Formats: sequence, structure tokens, C-alpha cells
Amino acid sequence: MRTAHLPHPLGLQPPGVAAASPSATNWPGVWRGDAWLAPTYPALASGHPVLDRALPGGGWPQGQLTELLHPAGQHAEWRLLLPALALAARSGPVLLVGPPHSPNLHALAAQGLPSERLWRVDADTPAHRLWATEQALRCPDLAAAVVWLPLAQPEPLRRLHTLAQSSVHAGTGLSAPLLFAWRPLAARSTASPAPLRLQVESLGLQGLRVDVFKRRGPPLERPLTLAAPLPLHQLVNPLGQPATWAELPANRHVVDRPGRLAA
Repeated sequence: MRTAHLPHPLGLQPPGVAAASPSATNWPGVWRGDAWLAPTYPALASGHPVLDRALPGGGWPQGQLTELLHPAGQHAEWRLLLPALALAARSGPVLLVGPPHSPNLHALAAQGLPSERLWRVDADTPAHRLWATEQALRCPDLAAAVVWLPLAQPEPLRRLHTLAQSSVHAGTGLSAPLLFAWRPLAARSTASPAPLRLQVESLGLQGLRVDVFKRRGPPLERPLTLAAPLPLHQLVNPLGQPATWAELPANRHVVDRPGRLAA
């Protein structure tokens, strides 16, 4: 007696039965992890063409949580995000929640991010940072939010992601904000609701190494190298020559302070 096997709705087959043809898995509403998922959200160019080609939608997702992981003692925030934040600031304010260092407003303005568009919230605890970010995401004028979260559980992150998704207000004509969460490298092994997760490491003057290890698309074969130069020319010494790393004030955060923190 022969046993007939009915096709599984997800293309899965019982042991001993030949796998279904690729067309059998093209069911509506089913996404295969080795294929690109057509984005349903707008995206803003990152300012790094190499990175844009690796991001679904061709840029940073708007109305979505993007998680950025970095090793201890490295600060590459501005080298990575400044081009997109400067572009987003044309439509509204950019909020920093719990930044590790005070930004140099003159250096940022010289790179296209005016000080009147930049807001900062000093909050020491993760709970306060999450609360401040949640309130900001309810503001229809917000263009971007960057929050530093050394400690965070999946549920608060999921709440931020949900708020970002629902931050488009009908009839306003405003696009959803960018939302970035900087977290320590140890968080890579923990669960996260963020649909886009990157590991970012500084290569000094050689730029940044970026590993896009979670995206709605096929796995990235190898990390990317971004030029992301340090804008040292914005700081000059009294003789009018570009400042060297050793000459940079130790208490200033210049677009990204090189030296000990970003080397």
C-alpha cells in the first residue's frame, strides 16, 4: 500500500520525502531568511554608499529600531551617524539621550548638523533613558533619536520599536523618525526585537568596520569597511595647521574624539 504525503504549507517535508521545488515555498506572507524582504517602511541614506547597499531599503530605516553594538572604550557614533542625522535635521530636531560625552556643537555644525536642531537629555539610569526616549517618540516633530543603553531588556526595546512604528501621524505629512540604540558588544548574544543590528568598531584613521549581523535579508558574508574619516580639519591650532590627536583637548568630544576613546 502506498502512502500519499500532502504538501506542507511551509514547504517542509517529512523524512524520506524529496524536498519540494523552490516554487512550492513561494506562499503569500511567508519570507525565506535567505531572500530579501521587500521593505514596507521608508529609508534615509546613511551617507556611506557601501553600507546603503547592505541595508534593506538602501538606507537607515525610519520608524524602526536600529541597534548598534560597540566594544568598550570606543565611540564611533558621529562617524557613522552624522551624515544621516544632518539630513534628518532638515525636517525636525535630533535628540541625544544619555550620550557618554558632550558633543562639540561647532564641529557638528560645520558638518551640517546645526546646534538649534540638536537636543540632549542627560539621564543616568537605563529606566530614565528609556522613559525620555519614549516621550520623544510621541512628538510628531521628532526627526531622529539616539539613545545609549548599556543595560536593556527585550521588552523595553520592543516598546521603543513599537512607538517608532506608530510615530507617523496621519495628515501631518511627516515621515517616521530614525531611532538608534547604542549598546555594548556583549548584547550581541541576547535577544532583541530590532530588525536591524550592527556591530561597529573603529579602525582609527582607516575608518570603521561594520558587521551587519541581523537584517531582513540574506546573511552578510563579511564585515564592511567604511571610510568614515575623522573631521580633524575642523580643529586648528593657533598657527592655522590641522590639530594632531595629541593636541585635542582631553575633555572635548569632537565629532568623534580620536585618541584614547575612538582609536
